[in-house]
Amino acid sequence: MSRNIMIIAAGIVLVVIGAAPAFAAGTTEEGTASADEQPLVTITRNYRGWDTTRIDWDYVAENDVILQHIEETFNVKIEMPFTAGDYQVVIAGMASGDIGDIIDTWVGHPTTPVAQWRDWIKDGLIVDLKEIVDANPGRYPVLEILFADPVYRLYNLKQNGDLDANYLIHPGWATKRPGGSIAFNGYLLDELGLDVPETYDELVHAMRRAKEELGVSGYGWPTYGGTQFSYMARHFFQPHGAEIDGFWTDADGNWFDATIAPGNQAIWEEVQTLAEEGLFHARWLTGELWDYMDDLVAGKHLAGSFKGPSPSQYLYFWDRFKQAHPEAIMEQHMPQMLHPLRGPGGKTTTHEVPFFVRRGNFIPVYSENPERALDVLHYTLTEEFQYMRWFGVKGVHYTMDDRSDFDLGKLFDTMKGYFYMGKTVDDVDPMRVMYEPFYNTTHYNAGIVPYETYGSYYEAHLNYIDVRWERSRDFYAAQGNAVEVWENFVAEGWEALPQWMDFISLSDEAAQIQSALSDVKTKWFVDFLLGNKDVATEWDAFVQEYKERGGDQLLAEWAHKADEARAQWEAVVGG
Repeated sequence: MSRNIMIIAAGIVLVVIGAAPAFAAGTTEEGTASADEQPLVTITRNYRGWDTTRIDWDYVAENDVILQHIEETFNVKIEMPFTAGDYQVVIAGMASGDIGDIIDTWVGHPTTPVAQWRDWIKDGLIVDLKEIVDANPGRYPVLEILFADPVYRLYNLKQNGDLDANYLIHPGWATKRPGGSIAFNGYLLDELGLDVPETYDELVHAMRRAKEELGVSGYGWPTYGGTQFSYMARHFFQPHGAEIDGFWTDADGNWFDATIAPGNQAIWEEVQTLAEEGLFHARWLTGELWDYMDDLVAGKHLAGSFKGPSPSQYLYFWDRFKQAHPEAIMEQHMPQMLHPLRGPGGKTTTHEVPFFVRRGNFIPVYSENPERALDVLHYTLTEEFQYMRWFGVKGVHYTMDDRSDFDLGKLFDTMKGYFYMGKTVDDVDPMRVMYEPFYNTTHYNAGIVPYETYGSYYEAHLNYIDVRWERSRDFYAAQGNAVEVWENFVAEGWEALPQWMDFISLSDEAAQIQSALSDVKTKWFVDFLLGNKDVATEWDAFVQEYKERGGDQLLAEWAHKADEARAQWEAVVGG
């Protein structure tokens, strides 16, 4: 079986910070009034899912020189009314007209379905940003780059229904998020006389011995109440050369649905045996998300996956482990797998497109100052602002053009956010020290996206400057091998899918079938793990129900839509 493609669920450039942008707010090549000649206006932003515990906005407004720099540059006052964690506030605001000037959203998320978003466009509730850009040549140079980029235009089509429908600024995310590292209670491994497992057989052997000799469960994973099986795929299917679900191509290039692949029956039979032996964490279905990690810390559980191998998340659990075991040594007493788990048929692998879009920002027609709001939103896309978000304002946080005298502590002292309450700069991971309020406005990347340098939306994201990692690498390295684990998993366990796969768009009917099949799959997977259904005798019944609910129909449409997406990519972007 070939595992070529899987379904998707859904040098630093030096910039002088502090100088006014090439075309400040309201300034164009045609000589429109400059910022200080325009009246002071208030620009409000709504953040989906943020609440008043995230940022002390009164403190930021009074003390944050970055915010003050933006306000002075554009002669605006910026306010951030919070949505208190409930996007219904934005939906209600769009219905009533009581809404901010810049809105953060996620088209395609359950909070903002594509159909609802397109209804807002159809009803004339969203500002056409290209009309503003075209009416003010030179005022929004980065948006001119974005709006002309072929990949950006494909995201217009995906979100807005038209290649040239520029209603949403969709920042992107260059992806290298390998998952699958397992952390172990090293005290238990020592008691069993075992090294950290490197292969599937070694992992199962350790799980069995932990149960038989110590009376503890062997493996836990973030299940989200029995709806998440990706970690089962990484550790129990991929090492056998298979996938637990998803659409893949075989050796002949034909699409197949791994969920009901005949070869998966034998793997599920083995997994069911492991479950019957009590080797999985007992509360995998009913417990809280990290129950198994609590038990790992307490010595009641052997091994657990987290959303790793993110060094920050590993260190979070290590801090808890260290509190419970003050004498513990990281690499000895809470070790991680150093490399993706291997098996007779393969290794743990994360497959993703190199770049994808989630959130975006739009301006509703209710805004009284859409051009001024776009001035602020556009500024967050410039390299000048993106460097400022990480290094602060020249003359305040550094003076040299190359930022060699940058003062991280001074930048930290001018901000107060979710990660900083009651802490000093020495208490926090250096990656966290950045200007938070406009984090999601710029992009999801943990660094700088140099649109102006590359003159491209897509290439700029693929070549982003990972400031967060560079700033934190030494911090992590000083505390053990978390950096080594992360870099090993990126090098060995992350594989890029063709970018065009992010533009596969199913019909409404197929999307409904997909949702129904997801429920069927989850029901049977849970029953297999609980032993309510015997895999050996009821696998055919599972396959039959899956097909009766539209499995073959969905596969056929997926294959068709995949061909369309690839052809569309080649037509718009090139081969």
